[in-house]
Amino acid sequence: MKKMSNWILLAVLFSVVAAASGCGSASAQPVDINPETDKCDVCHMMINDERFAAEIVTEDGTVYKYDDIGCLNKHVHDQPELDQEAKFIHDYEMNGWVAMEEAVYVYHPEGMSPMAYNIYTFKNKEDAQAYVDANGGTMMSAEDLKNHTWERHMTEEMKKKMMEKHKMDMNQDQMEMNQND
Repeated sequence: MKKMSNWILLAVLFSVVAAASGCGSASAQPVDINPETDKCDVCHMMINDERFAAEIVTEDGTVYKYDDIGCLNKHVHDQPELDQEAKFIHDYEMNGWVAMEEAVYVYHPEGMSPMAYNIYTFKNKEDAQAYVDANGGTMMSAEDLKNHTWERHMTEEMKKKMMEKHKMDMNQDQMEMNQND
């Protein structure tokens, strides 16, 4: 009996150690966004509206950051060989990060996301439905996003604002480079 309980204790201890170490694979986690320094890895705009932020964590731990879920989609489409371990999207209600496949989305063509893909992300269906009830739009799942057209809906005013912001970001980069010289 004593030998059997030692084996059980050893098995439990092994299980705890294996779970803590992840059995050789790191548990992918999102990284906080710094709106003063973080730029989208696709469009290179500053990520200053965390409600639309998205990230991919690769198998080697590299984190790609995006200012809009549409930029994440573009990166995945343009680089299908990307070794994605996890994708995270920030909740529009500022309730933190949510795994892409677990989120509920609202597509609102008249919305105003940073790159005008106009997809809003929510941790739960109730918040997504409340957004639709108040603003319009169509609820979608992660599966629905696979068949989404990913069109950008930019008015001339939005294009002008985006260009102004991009110029400001570029000027800020230039000033920082000059300070470092």
